[in-house]
Amino acid sequence: MEVVKSKRNPDRSITQTIWVSNGESEEKRYSTIYGGVSWPSATLPAYFSILGEEYIEGIDHSDEKKARGKLALLSEYQATGLSLSTLFDKLIDDCILYGCNSIYSTINDAHEEFKLAFWDHTKKRKQWKLSLKSAPYADNFILGMSLLQDWQQRFDFPDDSILFKQLKSLTKESLNDSPETKFNAINSLRFAVAAFESYPETHKVYRVNTNYHLGSDNSWMGK
Repeated sequence: MEVVKSKRNPDRSITQTIWVSNGESEEKRYSTIYGGVSWPSATLPAYFSILGEEYIEGIDHSDEKKARGKLALLSEYQATGLSLSTLFDKLIDDCILYGCNSIYSTINDAHEEFKLAFWDHTKKRKQWKLSLKSAPYADNFILGMSLLQDWQQRFDFPDDSILFKQLKSLTKESLNDSPETKFNAINSLRFAVAAFESYPETHKVYRVNTNYHLGSDNSWMGK
């Protein structure tokens, strides 16, 4: 299956058109789509993920206690080199395709220049709608993992994805000694999940151009 376009609806949900086979297509609707990016370091390549929260019909989306949909992994990418241009181009292209306007990461003093480089690149690509924001609790890995545990029953990730494999490999012992320097996919996930937790979409209807296309037992996650 291949996503061919995304459309933002008047209530700010996102509908994706998915090419199935034999010229047929189907639609998938998401309440919110956010991304998370883990910056490259001397020991860890850059990685980003784009995730969508399933839209649930017939509920009051303004209710803070509403049922939350499953969280689908729409796209992921792990860099094979140090080129930021390649990373940013792939991130921008996937955000346009999947309908993601907000990317979350850690933007402290040590990462300020990554943010500036990203903004410069979006200007060159004339992608003014795409924003890079500081993720809630970005600099606290353990707090981020607490949120992931709260959300884990909603995760819908392919078994062969980098993200799924990192989650399965994570143990209590691996949380020692700077885990944020070891798990780039989990960094990306905790940034995005913190945004889903902190900024749920209420689905009030706004006037928008609906024709605009956005282009083991020892496992930490075990009980």
